[in-house]
Amino acid sequence: MQKTIILSLAVAALTLQAHADTSIPLPADTAKAKGKSAAELTHQYVKFLRQTATNKVKPIAAKQADHASITRDSAQVDMTKYANVDGTSGAPKKTKKSGGSFRDEFDDFLNETKQEFEDFRQQCNAEFAQFLREAWEEFKGKEPIPEPSVIKPVPAVEAPQPNAIWPFKSRKHKAKAVKDYVPDKQPEPVKPVEVVTDKEEWLEFGYCGTPFRVRIDKRHRLFIPQQWNEDNIADLWEHCSGNLFNNVLHDCLELRAKNCMCDWAYLKMLEQLGEQFCGQGTNEAVFLTAFLYCQSGYKMRFGRSRDGHLHMLYATKSIIYDQPYFTLDNTNFYPLTGKAGDMCITRANFKDSNGMDLYMSAEQILSQKPSEPRVIKARDFQGLQVTVSTNINQLSFYDTYPSSYVGGNVMTRWAMYANTPLEDAVKEQVYPALKQKLAGKSELEQVKMLLNLVQTGLAYKYDDEVWGHDRAFFAEESLFYPYCDCEDRSILFTRLVRDLVGLDAILVFYPGHLASAVNFNDKSARGDYIETDDGRQFYICDPTYMGSWPGMTMPKMNNSEAQYILLKRG
Repeated sequence: MQKTIILSLAVAALTLQAHADTSIPLPADTAKAKGKSAAELTHQYVKFLRQTATNKVKPIAAKQADHASITRDSAQVDMTKYANVDGTSGAPKKTKKSGGSFRDEFDDFLNETKQEFEDFRQQCNAEFAQFLREAWEEFKGKEPIPEPSVIKPVPAVEAPQPNAIWPFKSRKHKAKAVKDYVPDKQPEPVKPVEVVTDKEEWLEFGYCGTPFRVRIDKRHRLFIPQQWNEDNIADLWEHCSGNLFNNVLHDCLELRAKNCMCDWAYLKMLEQLGEQFCGQGTNEAVFLTAFLYCQSGYKMRFGRSRDGHLHMLYATKSIIYDQPYFTLDNTNFYPLTGKAGDMCITRANFKDSNGMDLYMSAEQILSQKPSEPRVIKARDFQGLQVTVSTNINQLSFYDTYPSSYVGGNVMTRWAMYANTPLEDAVKEQVYPALKQKLAGKSELEQVKMLLNLVQTGLAYKYDDEVWGHDRAFFAEESLFYPYCDCEDRSILFTRLVRDLVGLDAILVFYPGHLASAVNFNDKSARGDYIETDDGRQFYICDPTYMGSWPGMTMPKMNNSEAQYILLKRG
């Protein structure tokens, strides 16, 4: 009988999927319940019914929040309140409505747990606001960490005629691997954001030439007194912690997903939104940016400078170059304004919020603003050329991107640049023409052609001469700017090889110079190669050694002293 009841309920649950309200979030009894769809919720509920039938449901103990921090763990739901929905004896039964059905009980389940989650969120923000009332501590800002000049001016050198000395003698070299960096999943909001269905007002704003709009009511404009104190900030936090900004938070998170925004792009977009709604450079704009950023799951702090300005400080796992910072609880916090000095900073923090990750695993989707077309042609392969126009809006984003490293190794910054994919609009211009020329060629010949295109199609000049300091390029930047150096060429070349030939590549760092190397499948390559820890052979390809082939090492470069960075294929 028991199995029959459960089977009937399961069938009813699956039928209900098509009619359930997919926008209703279920407060999690564990972290797994965040972001469940109606179908997943229904399956979860049916699973629970099976558990109650065999008396396997146990109460879940609530976690305690640490001092001066708020846990973002999901609200704990006492599942014993939902025991015996099948009518068996045991724990207290849930009262059924007259003429009740599975839908009634399922709705009751959702409504009650949703209310518990909402209460939990309110409690989190109320406690956070209370900690904001405590005296903020004074900290002295630390001086920016200058970007190290690990790349020395190495002139582009012309290689001897490879045909005259082919085949090269193969020579194995062991190099030290740079530890691979695995980015974390993007932070999530404190709870699945419920969309309030009241009157909708849309605010239009732009970021990097891309128009956005979000729902935000003008009646909810913020106000911070000119002579403000901790209580003013805490009061405003409590005021904003209800449903006032649920719509705009929901819309911002949707924009983050739709436009594949990395953490840095998302923060800068929120900054533009805050200034559009509250006024550029105002304390209110800083507050709104920080509130939305925090509610999205990111770690931040408020600070007050001696001139009375409110500041937002964001945490990051990376060490950012040329930016002042503060160290709190063994974490570096950077003022969004880029200004530091002495500052009073709150200790309040959401316990499980996460620092920003500067890694970009996907193309940032921005509106197209094409640059003037540019022709890039290889010197030694007749007809091998491309015409490319890059996106000015994408270049504007890259221009704000902070140079950094992670995991204590300064060379990881090049992996961040090299692993960032090319914009689709650039691929559509460049890749078909290159694929046509590469078609029917061996792997070795294809790599020779791409290497020569980068070696001879781009003008070489030192960063100090062009920018006044070292600056690495994303692949699109090398296709746009008139000059580039060894690191830029290596980043672009390894991108082309991975995308067009489908081979794995590494960046090779010599003291003072950056080159690359490629792992071939056909075993026809000869010359200098680096053997990686897993036994694979990567043949040296130096985009600064003009006219060289795979397997040729630039003079004065010692492969045995090199370090290598294994790049991702996609």
